[in-house]
Amino acid sequence: MNTFLKGFHLVALAIFLGSIPGHILLGAMGDPARDLEGFAVLMQAKQMNVQWLTVPGLVITLLSGLTLMVRRGIKPTRNRWLAAKLALVVLVALNGALILGPLSREMATMAQHAVQAGALPSAFATLEGREAIFGAVNLAMILTIIGLVVAKPALRRANGPSAGIPQ
Repeated sequence: MNTFLKGFHLVALAIFLGSIPGHILLGAMGDPARDLEGFAVLMQAKQMNVQWLTVPGLVITLLSGLTLMVRRGIKPTRNRWLAAKLALVVLVALNGALILGPLSREMATMAQHAVQAGALPSAFATLEGREAIFGAVNLAMILTIIGLVVAKPALRRANGPSAGIPQ
């Protein structure tokens, strides 16, 4: 069962991480000054990417990872790197749920309304700026999580490479 769950966890992680470059690319492709309708479609596609890939991938990754920990009897209190990883995962999820997800919805809605109005409101640039900042923060946390998982720093220093956690 743990092998299946680990595979499931890795597939969910691949979906979550794989959705990020698509999100960035969709945001960079459009030019509202040349094609406002096309831009609105891209913003809607970006929102759908968040709704159907990023969020489910993150939620399933989080739940399957916690389930693996419980099934294996792994305690974050005994592994500082794991406690740090879990704290960062929670921060990534909160940033996504409370800031980036709503921003994506608001940007898609604003772009759709702009088609009818004939131009994007100046507030759209503010939303793009916020998305760039909070997206970069999430990406930095995700890269830190990957670094922790690969290095398992305190674990290797204190107890050797296989102390209690299957590689």
